[in-house]
Amino acid sequence: MHSRQIQPVFKDDLEDRQTALRQTSDTSCEESRAGSSPTPIKVGFIVGPTGIGKTALALEVAERLGAEIVNADSRQLYRGMDIGTAKPSAAEMARVRHHLIDVRSPGEPLDVAQFRALARAAIAEAAGRGRPVLVTGGSGLYLRVLRRGFSPDPAPRHRSAPSCWRPRSAME
Repeated sequence: MHSRQIQPVFKDDLEDRQTALRQTSDTSCEESRAGSSPTPIKVGFIVGPTGIGKTALALEVAERLGAEIVNADSRQLYRGMDIGTAKPSAAEMARVRHHLIDVRSPGEPLDVAQFRALARAAIAEAAGRGRPVLVTGGSGLYLRVLRRGFSPDPAPRHRSAPSCWRPRSAME
């Protein structure tokens, strides 16, 4: 039987990402404007597809570090979507403080901008208590926007379109 190993990723050089996260609270923004430097927020990421053991690993690491877990799974955000999402059990959530689990009903959509705002607030809240944070999940877009922010579309390629893409009048 083949077993997969998941390794948490911790980077000390996340200064750009941490700067964005530090500015999630009004206090941090005011301190930045005043010239003082807020304490860096320690954030680790455990990512991968559903059902590979992220929750078990996150619980173990969080308990060792005294960290809190911020969910980055697009389905675990919704109440009642327990089957097929590998959502942490009540017992698992009692072991370590979790954020962004069961925050919306399925009839209330949550877009990526709303997720980012909620996640950044949860990270700032945990950091305000002096706790490191583990962001855990498998929703690539949510993880990407949390780590890198919103970015414009990549620069367009400068090549001509195939003739079949040109307006019919141009082909005649």
